[in-house]
Amino acid sequence: MSSTGRTNISQHPSSRCSNRMFWRQWFAYQEDLLTFSLLIWSGREIHVSSSSAPLRFAKDIPSTNTHQATEAREHQHFPLHGILGFKMAREICASIPPVGLGTFRLKHDAVKPVLRDAIRLGYRHIDTAAIYRNEAEIGEVIQEFYASDEYNIAREDLWITSKLSPYDMATPRNALLKSLAALQTPYLDLYLIHWPAMARKPASSPENKRLRLEAWRVLNEARKQGLVRHIGVSNFTVEHLRELSETEWGIKDAFVQMEIHPWYWRDAAEIQTVFEGHNLSMVGYALLAEGKLMADDCPELIEDIAQRTSLTKVQVVLSWARKRGWAILVKSENETHLRQNLDIPEVMDTLTADDISAIDEISLGGEEKRCWDPRLVKWSA
Repeated sequence: MSSTGRTNISQHPSSRCSNRMFWRQWFAYQEDLLTFSLLIWSGREIHVSSSSAPLRFAKDIPSTNTHQATEAREHQHFPLHGILGFKMAREICASIPPVGLGTFRLKHDAVKPVLRDAIRLGYRHIDTAAIYRNEAEIGEVIQEFYASDEYNIAREDLWITSKLSPYDMATPRNALLKSLAALQTPYLDLYLIHWPAMARKPASSPENKRLRLEAWRVLNEARKQGLVRHIGVSNFTVEHLRELSETEWGIKDAFVQMEIHPWYWRDAAEIQTVFEGHNLSMVGYALLAEGKLMADDCPELIEDIAQRTSLTKVQVVLSWARKRGWAILVKSENETHLRQNLDIPEVMDTLTADDISAIDEISLGGEEKRCWDPRLVKWSA
């Protein structure tokens, strides 16, 4: 990321097309978005087959299960030509921006002013999830910036991540399509399985393994179809990842998003070590340990480093994570703090190797996990 906060865009030869083909595909793309929007606004149920067949949806079909109604529903295909085959005229954001805006707990309209400030400041990595209940509002704000001549932002300039809700583990393709519609985008840069189990299902249930393996298959198919550019998991353990690595799809080049902070980081390091040959990318959330960093019992070490380097305590911890090679998700409703967080790639080298080692040792007395604990979810049938 440059000093202005904008993402450096790598060359992407496949993004170029002739003017004639560009406009033809662009109008097809607009048609798909319009159909998606009408489908969502009308409240119609989306029907997706278990295979990778085109999306089907019910169009004013009576609730009675007559042969005619079933046949009519099965033969209404959603046009995916623009979404699956559209090639961007600009260069696509080739790698994940190291600092992303997290939107957890910013439900509905609460996310809008924060996202507007973040994009104006230069954030180009936006992290959301179906369970956050803000995808539609994020899509609306992004459309505002697309329509603005002031910022000259196009879809290709952004990295948008969303996640499969634990409530939707049984219908992953359907859930993905709903997220695309809500976000008003033909593709996601990254789509994650949010949790290794189905909501309201016992953590010990062997059904959870079947569901996450099937979800992983669907995500791999979606990547082949162009609905997502990258896939991964969130809140998975080494054992859960090992299951996925043993499938025919494997986990090469996958993303792993998880809780990471000075009081809990060794599980992330273990994942990197165990799957060293798989080229996994790690993304950390809850870097402030759910407020523990700002508490009175925060280690003096962090305050000492902050004073010596003229950084804030938050910047010290974010820099520590970036120096360890992890992308980071940050969140603040304060514009000054948003700007300070975005500056991490430029200031992180003020931390020394001794600083990193000292922060590593904060958890030697015992790790303290503050968020969801996937270690409770059974990983063998």
